[in-house]
Amino acid sequence: MGFQRGRLTTATERHELITLITNAQASGARKEKACELLGLTLRTVQRWIEADDMTDKRTSTKKQPPNRLTELERQRIINTVNSAEHGHLPASKIVPKLLDNGIWIASESSFYRVMKAHNLLTHREKVKPAKPMKKPRALKAVRANEVYTWDITYCVLGVQH
Repeated sequence: MGFQRGRLTTATERHELITLITNAQASGARKEKACELLGLTLRTVQRWIEADDMTDKRTSTKKQPPNRLTELERQRIINTVNSAEHGHLPASKIVPKLLDNGIWIASESSFYRVMKAHNLLTHREKVKPAKPMKKPRALKAVRANEVYTWDITYCVLGVQH
């Protein structure tokens, strides 16, 4: 079958592969050679047989960082962002303003992450957002004398006639 190294296999695929290997072994083939033909290592098959539920532990783990924001901290960020004092400011200005007052809630990136999760990432300042400008068209001269420019580097300054 030629599996790639590290590829996830479903439980049904594992059952089928183990059945093929045990049938080959019952017919007189060596287990290692049967695994090699299927593109597996003997150790992988041994691990699969030893496991009770045949689940891949790489997919069943829920990884959460230990310093993850608590729900209270998230709510505090939302309340701060929506307050009358900070409601018109982006997170890049809220966090330093809070730090000037000696208050630390979370980092600027955490503010932005929570704001994005709650659809609060809109333009928050009184000034209108910058509009995209069109690039100026380049003038293309196809024939002679189509484009004229004034170049002052050829002007001789300070010489009187």
